[in-house]
Amino acid sequence: PLMNEAMAHVRAGFKDGKYVPPGEHVYQAAIDVTLLADVDGEKYQNEIRQIANYIISRQMANGAWTYPPPQGDQAVDGDMSITHYACLGLWAAERAGIKIDPQVWQRLLSHMSRAQNSDGGYAYWPNQKVGDGEGSSMLNMSINGVGTILIGMMNLDPKSVPTFRGTEVQRPGAAKPKAPEEKAPQGALEIVNLDEQQADQPASSPGGVPGVAYPALQNCFRWVVPRFDVINKGSGWGAYYYYSLERMASLANIQKIGDRDWFNECADYLLSQQQADGSWRVGNKISLDNETSLCVLFLTRSTSKVLKRRPEEPTLGGGLLSGGRG
Repeated sequence: PLMNEAMAHVRAGFKDGKYVPPGEHVYQAAIDVTLLADVDGEKYQNEIRQIANYIISRQMANGAWTYPPPQGDQAVDGDMSITHYACLGLWAAERAGIKIDPQVWQRLLSHMSRAQNSDGGYAYWPNQKVGDGEGSSMLNMSINGVGTILIGMMNLDPKSVPTFRGTEVQRPGAAKPKAPEEKAPQGALEIVNLDEQQADQPASSPGGVPGVAYPALQNCFRWVVPRFDVINKGSGWGAYYYYSLERMASLANIQKIGDRDWFNECADYLLSQQQADGSWRVGNKISLDNETSLCVLFLTRSTSKVLKRRPEEPTLGGGLLSGGRG
């Protein structure tokens, strides 16, 4: 019955053969298209295409997305959270077989370079001294900045997605510099500095990833790594933090952020916070139902499931006893 109610809610957005979400909102559109794609992407192809077209129609000339007027008139360079949701919606449409014009992703990735703060992080409203954080870099927005860039790269060309090692991002096809013999790693992964790779790489190829996207990704990830913690103490959007964190780490295909086991550390905390009725309240900005939903999406590793990736599990043998999840 709950699923039927949810589907009825989505179908209510279609009027006279056109998709018009309540308040003309990209957030709603992204969630609607994700549900349709997950339930039956083939059956709902027409509806998914309509929603994808709606999301594309709301992309700003600079490549971002924002609120509808009048609030959107204030965020002249876009809204980082809404931009991320637009990408989630278009990614869901792609998974359902709807081809998105590559220029949509290219405009987005170019925007992510221009919208970045000088410290590498992202604000809620880029390049403005208004809104949450007064234009300063925020952990939630920067985590989703990494995720947004990776979604754009992945949908333009899956082979363009870089590899993450430590705090560094290795661009595909880049030659690995040899470490000096006196500094030979002892069982550690080799660190590759993306900044040193740019001179040998083309800015972009026709229809491919803009070259500026790679340093933007590198700088943002470097900003995020030292600020990761089990609790985002600087924000009341607690569940949104975990939901975003799982997606970023799954898209980057990393088991650790720095030297921290991001999933198990956060999962242990969330399990300790579950209330007697089964719900979660780890923030104060959204409803209990939404908080709970976002925590469940983290604990079930929802993005890993979409990507069909299994987290690495410890192996047993040679006298080693390993315990824990998995």
